[in-house]
Amino acid sequence: MVRSTDIVLVTGGSGFLGSHIVDAIIAEGRFQVVAYHLLSKNPDILVQLRDEHDRVFVPETSTTANRLKEDPSLLNKCKPTQAIIKETLRLYAPAATMRIGNAECSLKTQRGVTVPADNFAILMQNHSIHRNTRLWPRADEFLPERWLVGPEHELKFPKVGAWRPVELGPRNCIGQALSMNEIKVVLVMTVRNFDIKPAYEDFDMIQAKGKGWPGQLLGTLGFGRKKPGIEYGLV
Repeated sequence: MVRSTDIVLVTGGSGFLGSHIVDAIIAEGRFQVVAYHLLSKNPDILVQLRDEHDRVFVPETSTTANRLKEDPSLLNKCKPTQAIIKETLRLYAPAATMRIGNAECSLKTQRGVTVPADNFAILMQNHSIHRNTRLWPRADEFLPERWLVGPEHELKFPKVGAWRPVELGPRNCIGQALSMNEIKVVLVMTVRNFDIKPAYEDFDMIQAKGKGWPGQLLGTLGFGRKKPGIEYGLV
């Protein structure tokens, strides 16, 4: 199967009901950029993902959209795809929540010390939780297989409450199921048709052309536009 090549500039973004829906769409866009970046850095995982899509949807990619329309439940068969999504969200969680403590609320440290939470704003730092080595073996590595193994495996299945990219409980993301399916659809429709690669040098060249020879000279000496980056310093 012939795969076309697309150059993607890896960039970041800024993060009542209508505004939450817009925020969710923006978060999904950021997620796609991060997912493509991680797949480009892990070609073996990309090969596995493409193989899975070939098995579920047949190798001919032009029929994928119609197959999804006829049988949306095919997305449920994409277990490695879901694992890749969950692992990406673990490393680069798009959301967090804050709680206002009260006199009836307290927190307990690892050493067993009880800390009153009255008049405190309690923020869940998901980025730190998701990279905590006490909760996640090889926490800083992109390992989608951790979501496909049993409790006897060295990677183990995460503890309850350890994975919270869209938070947990009554204030979790109301659109998470929809977003998960949309992300699956985007990956299914794109990863077999495009090869993703960083394009910082191409981007700098395009920018320099509009600045004349002084801009090109400065770019050559390393004084060009700063490399675009993703939240949390991915690149």
